[in-house]
Amino acid sequence: MNTQEALKVMQHGSHSEKMGYLYDLDAEFDTYNRNIANSSEVITALIGFALSSKDDELINEILGVISSAQVSQDLKEVDFHKLAEKINSIPVKFLPLCIDILGATADVSHLPVILNFKHHGDTKVQEAVRDALVELRVPEPD
Repeated sequence: MNTQEALKVMQHGSHSEKMGYLYDLDAEFDTYNRNIANSSEVITALIGFALSSKDDELINEILGVISSAQVSQDLKEVDFHKLAEKINSIPVKFLPLCIDILGATADVSHLPVILNFKHHGDTKVQEAVRDALVELRVPEPD
């Protein structure tokens, strides 16, 4: 996996080129090949693109790729704190997936951010919080 290629496509590609790249990337992660080179670097870059994009379709696809990568890749080198820090600026429709991603990191330092959404008005967000707590192996607080 070429990090420079990812940056080039995501910065300068057309919408269809970006979507095609993300589709191919997702398919590559779905092979469960744990030896995909530079996957952490690419995922780190994708987090930045998801946080800066105004294109809902692109954001949704990027978050889906990140979620897929978490299942099949060793992403210990990825700094998910950037996502946690900016989560309040993310549109509500993407909050459940972002909370799922943070929960799947198994990093309990994200717990305070996740718990901030425990009483959110959207039931999908509340459900994502409960699922993240299960992923983090933390009992649901009262």
